[in-house]
Amino acid sequence: MSKVITDKEIAQMVRSIFEDPDAHFGDQTVYHRFVEKQAELITEFCGGEVVTISRDEGDDLGLCVHFGPNDSLPADGGIFKDYDKDVTWKNGKETQA
Repeated sequence: MSKVITDKEIAQMVRSIFEDPDAHFGDQTVYHRFVEKQAELITEFCGGEVVTISRDEGDDLGLCVHFGPNDSLPADGGIFKDYDKDVTWKNGKETQA
């Protein structure tokens, strides 16, 4: 029999993975791919594009996804407008903050 899992429960699953990737994946390479797929999913439905993913061992940020604007991005910057407010996007282009 299949398990019925709600959208909110799926969100909890994804959050659980992000909060403790070692409990779900034994390999950081697998976690890196998971993060990349999540980022691609966001851009597929919300616009923008994944530029690269980085990790600076000198800070506590963990993996950082670098997103860029593109023509599919909503004019106001969409879902990205509330994050990294040093960079703003308008009409698919980077603007000065």
